[in-house]
Amino acid sequence: MSSHHQFANGEIRSSLESFGESERGGGWKGLDETKIDSNVEVAFRIGYHSEDQWAAGIYIENLTDEESWGGQNNNDGILPAHYFGPKRPRTIGANLSYEW
Repeated sequence: MSSHHQFANGEIRSSLESFGESERGGGWKGLDETKIDSNVEVAFRIGYHSEDQWAAGIYIENLTDEESWGGQNNNDGILPAHYFGPKRPRTIGANLSYEW
């Protein structure tokens, strides 16, 4: 969902984004202990875009501080799963840009 509103000599732009992923993993055997749970990540962005070709904004990614993994390897024996690539925690930032 996004919005654009005229303001002064430019516009305010905002967006609320949602990204989802269903449960995955388990390998050929469908092992529960090697599955990565489904998750939803939400991001919010708001900024000002000037007619003078500059822009400034702030953002919050992973707004709900969802914890998940980028992937996993199946294994056997004592350690059935190796998870890797933890997703970034809640991240807050700002950006400035100029176009010519």
